[in-house]
Amino acid sequence: MTAVLPPGNDGVVYLKKELKEVITKLAQESRKIGRAPAESDQARQLLPRLDDLLTLLENSEVNERTRQDSKINEGLKLIYVEGNNFHFHNKHVERARALSERWMSVAPVRQPAAQTAGVKREPSSVDEEIQSTKSPKRSNTATASASRRADSGIDQAMASVKRPPFDNLIWGRHGILHGLALKRSDERKVLIINPEYADQQRPAKVFGHNDITVRRWFPKQLCAVFHGAHGQHQAGIHGDPNKGAYLVVVSGQYDDLDQDRGDVLFYSGSGSHANTNPRQTPTPTNGTKALHASLASEQPVRVLRSHSGQSRYAPSKSLRYDGLYRVTAVRNPTNIHGGLYEQFKLERISQEEDDLQIPLERCKARPNGQDLSDYDRIEYGYRSRQQYP
Repeated sequence: MTAVLPPGNDGVVYLKKELKEVITKLAQESRKIGRAPAESDQARQLLPRLDDLLTLLENSEVNERTRQDSKINEGLKLIYVEGNNFHFHNKHVERARALSERWMSVAPVRQPAAQTAGVKREPSSVDEEIQSTKSPKRSNTATASASRRADSGIDQAMASVKRPPFDNLIWGRHGILHGLALKRSDERKVLIINPEYADQQRPAKVFGHNDITVRRWFPKQLCAVFHGAHGQHQAGIHGDPNKGAYLVVVSGQYDDLDQDRGDVLFYSGSGSHANTNPRQTPTPTNGTKALHASLASEQPVRVLRSHSGQSRYAPSKSLRYDGLYRVTAVRNPTNIHGGLYEQFKLERISQEEDDLQIPLERCKARPNGQDLSDYDRIEYGYRSRQQYP
């Protein structure tokens, strides 16, 4: 017989208990060790309980009142929302996100009444549980002095930045633009990385997934920079000419030359359109050199697909992380001017080789309806929940 959630208050009590004893404890451990827990005695005990909890939720019709009273929505966000320094296994991330999306599609959660101006937001019980595990501050003079300097630097940087509210639907801790902010420049607003969260920006000069879930959707390229998927605001290739490419963006810039076959890409080097020399390829840029280095080293390359691409695999809006590829060959075709150019073949790494990879067809589910709805709200700035359309 399939287990389902107990009705009424019994279900709320059970969910609160599992949120506190399972999800919160795993989140605490993951932040401490910097990865999804697996080896510790606690993880061995709690991971089966997490599987059971997710299965129970998948098999049950959890009404809105139960979700609100138990705060289970907040618990699921600890699992699947990236950028909060918590780490869960990919299978749990996907299941938690799917549950949240299912509940949103059935009945939107009613938002609480607007807070009175000037009233300080009280932390939720989930916030309090997580905050209680922070390491105590060191009290020596050098640490205190460094802290004051850091605070001063943040204050100066924030002077011209409009600070987003902590709990804003789009810009807040769980919003799609967490880590970014708006800055006034010459009577216009510019999107920047929020100086308040600069210490949370993940370095992008890393080979592999860099703790980014495959099919993660980024509403802005700057979001990809903040979360460590990309290292540059505009470039199509991010890499080191000697070590290799960390990432490429399939953007459609060379759609008449490139080929996107899904699991196989043919990606053209810089200057491929303009070259007219039939005997020599364009002078290689650092990006092209990085792809050559990747061919030699066989290091994996992250691939972001942009909505500007013409392939059937391109997202409908913005950017999506489609997993790891490997540069396996380079060839020298000619463009419409008869000029030689370099074109690299990238092949997607299989799930058998890397279990964090998922089928490319599943990546096409992002952006979903909620993603697109949130994207449309970006233009309205830091509005309250009630003010967003």
